[in-house]
Amino acid sequence: MPYARLDDSRTRKTGGIGLGLAIVKSAVNQLEGEISASNLSFGGAFFKIELPI
Repeated sequence: MPYARLDDSRTRKTGGIGLGLAIVKSAVNQLEGEISASNLSFGGAFFKIELPI
C-alpha cells in the first residue's frame, strides 16, 4: 500500500516517504513477475523478485 509505514521506528524525519516498495511492486506486476518479502533470522528483510525470461 503506497505511503504505508509498517515499522513505527521509521518516520519522515528518519527518511523516506513510503513509496519505494509500491513503485517496485507496480513495475514487477507490469513485467508479469512476482515479488516477495520475508524477515531474516539475524534481522532485516529479504526481498525476492522473479521476472519471466
